[in-house]
Order: sequence, then structure tokens, then C-alpha cells
Amino acid sequence: MSNIKPTSVHVVGWTFVIVGMLSMLSGVLYLFAVAENGQSLLSSWPGLMQVLLAGFLSWCGFSFMQGSAQMRKILELSSYAIAILVLVYGVNMAQEFGSWSLPLVLGLALYLIPIALIVKALRSEKVRTYVSTKVN
Repeated sequence: MSNIKPTSVHVVGWTFVIVGMLSMLSGVLYLFAVAENGQSLLSSWPGLMQVLLAGFLSWCGFSFMQGSAQMRKILELSSYAIAILVLVYGVNMAQEFGSWSLPLVLGLALYLIPIALIVKALRSEKVRTYVSTKVN
């Protein structure tokens, strides 16, 4: 068996690391905005949860690049959860505006197509073989 890291492992891993870091930055800026406005600590929980979840997914992406089979499973399940949340958001927006407009459908596709490609890569035989040969 070859122990060469597939390109899809790099692409998926770095995608989660980079998007996670940007999401952490967004959460930290949200926390600064809440603190600047003098709002209560309870109103900052969405930003705190965003920072924690994004940090966890960034760490999972990095560990996945090291060959962790458990992180592959976590990233796959997280991708499914993200896709479901994007669909729920799209349905909510369609109900709020009264119809499925072309910009809404294109916006959903902009998020769902990359998520589908990530799931396809995570489920591929090359990736499964790579993480199964690594000692965790």
C-alpha cells in the first residue's frame, strides 16, 4: 500500500483549517462588537460558540491531514450538518420572501456544491485507504 497523501486530503484539510480560522476571526470580531456596545455577557454566546466550533473544526482539518480516521468521520458528519443548516436557512429565506428566487437558489448552490464535493472526497476510497494505513 502506498503511504502517499492524496491531494484530496490536502484540499479538504486546508479548506477546513482556512475556513475555520476565518470563522474564528469573525467570532472574535463579534465578541469585540458586543463588548464595545456594552451588552451583557449572555448576548455574546453566539460569538463564543462560533469561535469554539470553528477552532474545533480547524483542529479536525489539521489532524485529518495527519491521517486521523476519526477526524475524517467528524469532518464528514460536520459537512452533512453544515449542508442541512444551509438548506434550512434557504427554506427559511424562501418562506420569508415568499418564493424561491434565482439569486436564492444560486446562493444555496454556491454553498452546497463545495460541501457535496468535500463529502465526496471524504468518502472516496483513496482517502479511506490513506487514513486506515496511518497509526493514530
